[in-house]
Amino acid sequence: MDKEISSYKINKNTGISYSAIDALRRGERQVKNLTLKTAFKLYEYANSEEE
Repeated sequence: MDKEISSYKINKNTGISYSAIDALRRGERQVKNLTLKTAFKLYEYANSEEE
């Protein structure tokens, strides 16, 4: 995950908890273990940030 974007901003725009975002960034949680709902939210958010 792009560390230039704050966990706060990702949380506010996706509803994904800070702890989940930070666990992904620290490598404590793997993307392959995310729910489809969470993965889709992150995917949509990443695409919207590229525009």
